[in-house]
Amino acid sequence: MRGSNRTKDVVIDLQVTAACADSLRAAEVRDALLDAADMIRTLKILLGGEIN
Repeated sequence: MRGSNRTKDVVIDLQVTAACADSLRAAEVRDALLDAADMIRTLKILLGGEIN
């Protein structure tokens, strides 16, 4: 995943969501958070960590 466009997209989406959270629908905020959680889970797996 290092340097992948997917990773950059998720990080940018999360930053945009945080910056304008007041004007977004709940579903848009949820989707951004789920994408971020998926990226974190994937990174933990790739690094050999356990998911608690």
